[in-house]
Amino acid sequence: MSKKRKIAIFVVACLLVITLFIAGSYALWVVRYEQDNTNTVDTKCFSINYSATSGISQTNTYPMTDEEGLLTTPYEVTITNNCNYPVTYDVVLNQLGNSNLESYVKYQLDETIAKVNSNPTVTPTISNATKAYKISGGVLGGNSSRTLSLKTWIDSSLTTKLNSFNFKITIETIAGTTNSSYLAAKILSNNKLNTTSPNFNVAPTDATSGLYQMEDDEGMSYYFRGNINNNYISFAGKLWRIVRINGDGSIRIITEDSVGNSAFNTTYNNHKYVGYTYNNSHNCTNANPCNGIEGTASTIKTYLDNWYNTNLKSYEDKIATSDYCNDTSYTISGDTRYYGARTRLVNNHNQTLNCPNTSVNYGGKYNLKIGLLSADEIALAGIEWDTYNQTRDNYLFKSSSWWSCSPSSSGTYYANVFQASNALSSNPTLDSDGGVRPVINLKANTLITSGNGTASYPYVV
Repeated sequence: MSKKRKIAIFVVACLLVITLFIAGSYALWVVRYEQDNTNTVDTKCFSINYSATSGISQTNTYPMTDEEGLLTTPYEVTITNNCNYPVTYDVVLNQLGNSNLESYVKYQLDETIAKVNSNPTVTPTISNATKAYKISGGVLGGNSSRTLSLKTWIDSSLTTKLNSFNFKITIETIAGTTNSSYLAAKILSNNKLNTTSPNFNVAPTDATSGLYQMEDDEGMSYYFRGNINNNYISFAGKLWRIVRINGDGSIRIITEDSVGNSAFNTTYNNHKYVGYTYNNSHNCTNANPCNGIEGTASTIKTYLDNWYNTNLKSYEDKIATSDYCNDTSYTISGDTRYYGARTRLVNNHNQTLNCPNTSVNYGGKYNLKIGLLSADEIALAGIEWDTYNQTRDNYLFKSSSWWSCSPSSSGTYYANVFQASNALSSNPTLDSDGGVRPVINLKANTLITSGNGTASYPYVV
């Protein structure tokens, strides 16, 4: 986008009015969203749709706990990037008039729960706004859409009795911003985007290394491939490598080194043991992904969950719940099940960032805070199946093997999951010892404080 575009939406549709009339007790709280019809604003690249066709009304409400606030009806804003290149956006709440209630107004936007005034202030762009808080933002991929769900409530910590008190805010979407402090925006500005697909039949060279794009289940994703030296990031006191910007704008990262060794599963004489979890209460599909508690955890899932709780739990507000694929779709040949990743990587070099639906009660698609890379993601990075000694300059290369999350094959008395080193191997049995490189996803609105992505000066968040 040639210049910064701002779209300031100031309509009744977006007006949150919180009015307090109290005589001795919290009797009449009124929270009202009003709209006669859907409001849509278009620019060259962006279409912004504030959706509340029937309006939302709450009466006789009161200061409430977060648990109660999360049960309220959300106000939704859908932004669509109609262009084929990524652009950034900010989400701002503008306070209208003076108020001392701002420290008690809480909101939820996606996974974030916070008080309005806990966010950084920005210069208001609405004429009658006295303050403005930037509550979210990030990168929206080319030809992608994202729906933001906003819930607001008065925090239960408010105990002072007030009379005839007003608090008003509007939600504003600023599209096409040039805020380079977003991690995703910095990645895109520091790397030339290759819009054509690479040749997956050969390992990448220095000339074909770089940033590429491919759709995932959430939108357009941007992934690193080959010999990359500017995707280092420091987070939670550890060094990581950036794998890709996901379709939802979050940023997938993997530890630079293994954090230990583990079997994928200590039991291997059944097909189900290739599952990240197994004996699931329902099939983990795109329409109904699992959150990791529906079945029995694999050995490596237990290892990763324990590592997360020890090392990352205190940073959880910066980590997105994101998609992980343990693809257990399969074809059968004799007594052997060949899983989806083996067919794609070994037979036809047809990698994907979409997770096929599973028809069994083990593995499938998960929404988690931590997981492993799929074999497809590793292959997209340039570490191919059985191409030994050709990928030593790949940013994911390690001399010792480490686990992916993708099953290869299973039979009556064995089961295999892909491992990677300088190539992808489809033969390791589940009880083999392999390195563990945790994978997490930083939220789309992650900001960097310093760094240029190199090993000596990594991005710092």
